[in-house]
Amino acid sequence: MKQITLIGAGLIGQERIKAVRKLQERGHSLRLTGVFDPFQPKMAELASGYDFVPFPDLEAALIQPADLVIVACPHDIAAEIASQALHKGHRVLLEKPLGRNERE
Repeated sequence: MKQITLIGAGLIGQERIKAVRKLQERGHSLRLTGVFDPFQPKMAELASGYDFVPFPDLEAALIQPADLVIVACPHDIAAEIASQALHKGHRVLLEKPLGRNERE
């Protein structure tokens, strides 16, 4: 079974949660191990509706074993979070540009 960790539970993050559920319903062996989002005030409610663990902080999310870490965060923090996940040895899906300008 493939383990997925999601960082970010805003609009796009919630779409990723729904996508994992749809893939599970189609018979794919996937599990959303947990989600971290410091800006999501209704995380416990969201977690109970989709059966995942809300991680208390980014470090807790990144120390968990995962086959894939999906980063669904705002541009100003996405690259740093992706970098931290990569340094922990995770495979990362980041759908945004790695920087907001050429220098980044």
